[in-house]
Amino acid sequence: MKFDVVNTQIPVRTEVAKDPRYLAANPTNEFFSSLVPVTHYRPAYALYPRISSEIQVAMESVMTGTARRRYGRQDVRRAGEGHRRRRGSRPRRAS
Repeated sequence: MKFDVVNTQIPVRTEVAKDPRYLAANPTNEFFSSLVPVTHYRPAYALYPRISSEIQVAMESVMTGTARRRYGRQDVRRAGEGHRRRRGSRPRRAS
C-alpha cells in the first residue's frame, strides 16, 4: 500500500485499489485503477520499444500536420511489417 501511494502506482491488488487511504492520496487514483480490468500487458519483446517509438513518430507527424493520416497509417504498417519480417526470418541453409 505505501509503495503504491508514495510512487503513485496503480495497484495490482483490488483491496489496495479500494482502500480509502489509496484513493485519497491522489485524485486520479480511482480513475486509473478502474481501467485495470480492460488493460493488456505490454509485450516484453526487444523490438517492442522500437515499434512503439515508430508509431509515436508517425502519430506525431499526423497530429502536427506534417503528414496526412493516410501516410501516417502507412508508416505504422511498414514499421510493423518490417520488424515482423526480420524477427520471423530464418537463416537459409547452405546447399
